[in-house]
Amino acid sequence: MIERWVAFWDRREAPHTLALVRILVGTALFADLVQAALYDVIPLVWAPPPVGSGYGQVAHPAPLVVRWLGASASTGTLLWALGVVSCALFALGVFYRVTSWVLVFAMVELAGCQPVGDSIDSLLRILLPVLAASGAGAVW
Repeated sequence: MIERWVAFWDRREAPHTLALVRILVGTALFADLVQAALYDVIPLVWAPPPVGSGYGQVAHPAPLVVRWLGASASTGTLLWALGVVSCALFALGVFYRVTSWVLVFAMVELAGCQPVGDSIDSLLRILLPVLAASGAGAVW
């Protein structure tokens, strides 16, 4: 019985399906980040406390980028730009394993700069390393 259970779940996903998930996830994150730029809220949303909308909140410990570059609006903008570039490269499949980890880093750091709000991005941060370990870059 255990052998049948393992045989049932032990299947390889087609590279086209994985690539489609990679493209959709990368595009959704890209659109989310670009929308913030269109509304001109990047410094408000992602500037680390005490600069942005997380004023008065403290992330323990402070995100790495904040420790390296300091708490300023330009730090949030730099993280945002890193996220946008890595989203585009990830969706296009350019060095998708590396860009997946860069995108995870950017999203974790952006979430650390806004300690009072994090949404579906946390679920996508879990999915990105799974896609990086898969064959999502084999096609398209």
